[in-house]
Amino acid sequence: MADTPVLFPRVLRSKRGGGNPLPRSLSAFLTALLVAGLGFLPSQVAWAQEQTAPDLCGAPVIPESPETKHINMVVDDSGSMIRDAGTKQLLDRWSFAKYSVEVFAALMGPGDSLDVYLLSSFSGDGNRQASISLQGQQTQSGIDRIRSIEVEGSGTPFEAIQRTTAEDALRPADQNWLVVLTDGEFRDSRDPVPTARVQESLEAFLSSQQDNSRQLGVAFLALGDEAPNLAALTDQGLVFAQAQNSRDLLTTMGSFANRIFGRNKTELAPDGAWSTDLDLEEVIVFAQGADVNVASATVNGQTFAPQSTVQVSWIDNKAIRFPNGDDVTPLPNTELQGQIATFGQIPQGDLALDIANAATVEVFYRPQVNFGAQLTNSAGEVQEDKVVAGPHTLDFGFLSDDCEFVNDSPLLNAGDFSAAIYQDGELVAEGLQPGDQVDPQDGEVTIEYSATYLDGVPEGDEETFVVAKPPLPSEMTAQVPEYLVSEMAEFPPPDKQIALEYRIVEDGVSRAPLPEEWATITPANFEVITESNLDFEIVKLDEPGQLRLLVRAPEGDVYDANTGELEATVRGSYAPGQSQSVAETTVPISVEDDLSTWDRFLNWFKEIGWKILLALLLLALILGYIFKRRFSKRVKRRPTVTGTPRSVGVTPIEDRGKFQASGFRKFLPFVANTATLSYVPPGTVGFRAMKLKAGPRKSMTVTNWKEIAQKDNVEINGTPLNSETRRPPKLSASGTISASTPQMTYEMTPST
Repeated sequence: MADTPVLFPRVLRSKRGGGNPLPRSLSAFLTALLVAGLGFLPSQVAWAQEQTAPDLCGAPVIPESPETKHINMVVDDSGSMIRDAGTKQLLDRWSFAKYSVEVFAALMGPGDSLDVYLLSSFSGDGNRQASISLQGQQTQSGIDRIRSIEVEGSGTPFEAIQRTTAEDALRPADQNWLVVLTDGEFRDSRDPVPTARVQESLEAFLSSQQDNSRQLGVAFLALGDEAPNLAALTDQGLVFAQAQNSRDLLTTMGSFANRIFGRNKTELAPDGAWSTDLDLEEVIVFAQGADVNVASATVNGQTFAPQSTVQVSWIDNKAIRFPNGDDVTPLPNTELQGQIATFGQIPQGDLALDIANAATVEVFYRPQVNFGAQLTNSAGEVQEDKVVAGPHTLDFGFLSDDCEFVNDSPLLNAGDFSAAIYQDGELVAEGLQPGDQVDPQDGEVTIEYSATYLDGVPEGDEETFVVAKPPLPSEMTAQVPEYLVSEMAEFPPPDKQIALEYRIVEDGVSRAPLPEEWATITPANFEVITESNLDFEIVKLDEPGQLRLLVRAPEGDVYDANTGELEATVRGSYAPGQSQSVAETTVPISVEDDLSTWDRFLNWFKEIGWKILLALLLLALILGYIFKRRFSKRVKRRPTVTGTPRSVGVTPIEDRGKFQASGFRKFLPFVANTATLSYVPPGTVGFRAMKLKAGPRKSMTVTNWKEIAQKDNVEINGTPLNSETRRPPKLSASGTISASTPQMTYEMTPST
């Protein structure tokens, strides 16, 4: 195996198979329809077994379900973090340490958790428990809980390391980390713990969970020269850093956070200007200064508001009593103030951050890239799922969504590239770099590759190929009859089948396949490539090299078949062992259209036309009801009739007329509704009921007006019906009908 340091490598494999179906055109009289047709994929014995093949754009370095992480953080709050033991000068190390923990917690993701242990919890009668536990992406209340922790100024018991690496202190997360921040040597009881013992203990912790496949890591931060100076073992999961002064604490803790949470960091000018060449999955802005405020981010004219913001800040600590009896009030660093704003996906471009009152601006980010490998042959073709033995260029690393390598992007800080090649399980090359030449031979070839990016975050993957020998030349010929489209409902009889002959060219001589070679070949070794809308089937005969190509109308529907001069390409191959032989020939196919226009019309009507006709009839019926003439709903069934006397001694009356619509016609489409209207009181002699027909805009036409006009005693809207009336009068719901007798004049309005 290649000796490549990889911390928590994530091996992602992708399988490629299948292909795109070939489109086919389906046409018939009065209609055209485009449908997806059946495609054929080449199938060769060399590729018969299921293979693992590369995805040209690799796998996302940020998975859809992010890995969860639990961190046990041990923070030194001993007296040396508060006061120099020799000079008794007050130090602000404790203030920087708490501030660094606040920033670290603000960088947690939704699936992360954090337990903070102060060393003072393990001194004397301490409770040996986490001082604070946080879960998920932090809000202001979580940060405030960290700020409220007070340091005690006690010792540095080694028990804290033993407790935080115990089995019951770990969590069921994808990764468990131990982060240690200390400025002095550990002690077991009163005895100092040698650095070698600290190293051995942490290495034992990292190896203790290998059988459980649990991913563990240790990030150890030594402040000053008195803290343990460990040997970093990155490939085993041990990261070590030494900070020379208090201000380095924040920078180093940020580096640890980047490694654990998979981000990188860059420092910006206070105006927040930044140019990026990659899309960013996440951007976290850490701006420091009194009353600082991160308002928004603008890129390519689009403005983004922060998804969340939290404030981080110094805080006073209670006075503490040292073992020698001194009462000391820890000295905070009042310059430690800042805001952390989290943004979602940000596109590449010129980024401008709207930040007020910033003294310094740092940006933690994750670029949106993939990680993958490509093999390119001497013709410049990227190999997807078939590799033929011979020289290739190996490229691997980080790719954009359009499959371009972006290893040199300044946002990635990519490095430590290394690849190894295994031929049939045996290591044949290692230490390869992107762009190196490789020469895979026939058999199974596995490429393992890795790199680091961001702030040393590792990434690893592998691809496996089945490599075939270079192909032997071969050839194929065909004899093609002519077809009548009307006879293509079924696959044809032998005399209408297309005869194919498959031959191998070896040492310049064409020969039929040997019986043992022919036995390895099946119809699945052949594919038919065509743009014609026809169905094909390959039949293998017993005689070596002899095949038949059967053709018919698509799914037996002769009306869907293409006609005229068509062609299909037949490609065949065989692959005994790991060699292969490929041949293809273009087959001309002549299909005569002997179906009459009337036949095609009848077929179209049977398949589609009757549906269209039915739909038109249904539409006509619907329109008939929509545009049917109906009476106004304002017309009353029993409208009021008012009688006004025309002579002395006659009493005025008020009675009811009667409006009665025809019951049958109202159910007929297009046919106007009809009705009768009695406009005088029941029993009044000398008046005929009006026969009405619904007209446009809810009007009513009197259809028996000639009979009514003979009496010359009825008026509609003040116009008499008499011998001078020449056309049917119209009446509305608000119109007036007057009818007169020698004693009384009756009036009615249909809507009252």
